[in-house]
Amino acid sequence: MLAYQFTLSDPDLLRGAKRIALEQVKRALAHIEQPSLPQPEAVHELRKHAKRLRALVRLIRTAAADPTTMDALDTHLRDAARAVAHLRDADVLHATLAALSPADLPRLSAALARPRAPALSAPEALAACHAQLTHAKRALKSLPTSGDTGAILHEGLAKTYARARHAQRAALTQTGAARLHDWRKCVKDHLYQARLLTPIWPALMLPHAEATEELAERLGDLNDLAVFRATLATLDLPASERTTVDARITTLKARHQLAAFPLGARLFVEHPNDLARRWGRLWDIWRA
Repeated sequence: MLAYQFTLSDPDLLRGAKRIALEQVKRALAHIEQPSLPQPEAVHELRKHAKRLRALVRLIRTAAADPTTMDALDTHLRDAARAVAHLRDADVLHATLAALSPADLPRLSAALARPRAPALSAPEALAACHAQLTHAKRALKSLPTSGDTGAILHEGLAKTYARARHAQRAALTQTGAARLHDWRKCVKDHLYQARLLTPIWPALMLPHAEATEELAERLGDLNDLAVFRATLATLDLPASERTTVDARITTLKARHQLAAFPLGARLFVEHPNDLARRWGRLWDIWRA
């Protein structure tokens, strides 16, 4: 199977995008129809495929004569990821707890060890995800295959980068975990678009993608801490444990912020049109 990136064997941007999209949805469906990974890993892969697909759709969005078709496709992909999101919740909570050195937090550890009944069982959630992916597969087959590559690429890159810059400003100037979560989603879109375009100049694009992935992971850790803190508020714990874990969350949060915020400032320092023009020219050189 080919990687999640354009190749010189692709006739052009749009036909390459269609090939990549169909390959991604095929892989995602295989995780449900022919599972070969433990469920947590399979769910993680399903969500990654859906996010990659959404980033690809946003890259070529302006190629569609009717924008509502792209909206519908994006909705199917969003709902596919959402259907199985809760299947990873317990694993995320346990991973966050492990990062907080829980040896002296017995009540908290015990509370999180108790199984909770999910809104949907695993088979129901996977079936719902499969249905949405199947809808998306049908929609992907009608993706446009002709258009002005330069204009499509420029607008897709610039809009994604601009959204990330806007979300970054909101996250740095307004309090609340939701703003950081929104920024992370935009960073992920930019990351996956950079991955798609890695071949245009690997020496430049690979380090850029790696730095963007590091930022996304730091923001993901911050989101996990916010979810953990919200869960903590629902548990019956001794005051001493609550105070201890809250202090550790605050310390770990500060550590992730100190790593993430300067990195984000460097990655999103350009004007969106400047980045889109630069990457567009590199695309032209690569294709030539």
